[in-house]
Amino acid sequence: MAASQTSARAGAWLAVALLLGGCPGDTNLPPRDGSAPVVQISGRVVDLETCVSEGGCAGVANLRVSLFYDATTVSDKTGPEGGFSLRGVPGNRNHYLLVSDALGTGVIVSCLQAEPVATASVDVFGVELYAVRRQGGLYAAIAQEAAVDLATHAIYVGQVFYLKGGTSMTALADASAVTTPSLPVRYVSCNPRFKDPVCPAALFDAKRATTGPLGEFVALGQGKLGDVKIAVTSPNHTFTQVSAPLGNGYLTVGTHQGKAKPTDGGGS
Repeated sequence: MAASQTSARAGAWLAVALLLGGCPGDTNLPPRDGSAPVVQISGRVVDLETCVSEGGCAGVANLRVSLFYDATTVSDKTGPEGGFSLRGVPGNRNHYLLVSDALGTGVIVSCLQAEPVATASVDVFGVELYAVRRQGGLYAAIAQEAAVDLATHAIYVGQVFYLKGGTSMTALADASAVTTPSLPVRYVSCNPRFKDPVCPAALFDAKRATTGPLGEFVALGQGKLGDVKIAVTSPNHTFTQVSAPLGNGYLTVGTHQGKAKPTDGGGS
């Protein structure tokens, strides 16, 4: 690639970074003296909605992965199974990663991953990142039913699950979520992309105070909120609290894995 082409692409991604709200906190920035080792983060990008509804997470092609605070550090397009490699990443830091549409088609919503990836001085492999489709599923239903959009609202989508048999991502019902600062939380009762459970009416059940059969919830806010803490609880499982930036121009996506409490004889 010619130097001018590389510069143009870098400038475009930097503009996206500024549009999406810039830095999620100084703790995520590389040292100014350039002393940090440079590493690679590799893994795959998957369709979040398929993880608990289709028996496994489906990879998504033609996406890019970038550092949230520096979108000039960006991967090539993801492959057919969603595989990616992000090179030139400063080591010894926690990095928030952004997944976006490489083709500009708008099929996928730009998704900030709620859990940062920790780097040391060696390459990081096996990272799983999540994407959400713009049409026909969860995001479209949220935008329509809650009358929100990414241009003016901060949106967090949480997937609550446990690992059945230690490997299979399985939706966890009857979990509740609270945020700090406090935001309205709605619990998803169905998803129009899938037949089970049938979704004939409202996406959200106003009477529901916990996650439904898909284990999903949504937190909504106005404008750029900065770092928000998300805590999930359930009767038989424990969870690690998540803290992630919420703002305009992107969807923040978080997964919340439940670990069985010591007195629980069920799955974990």
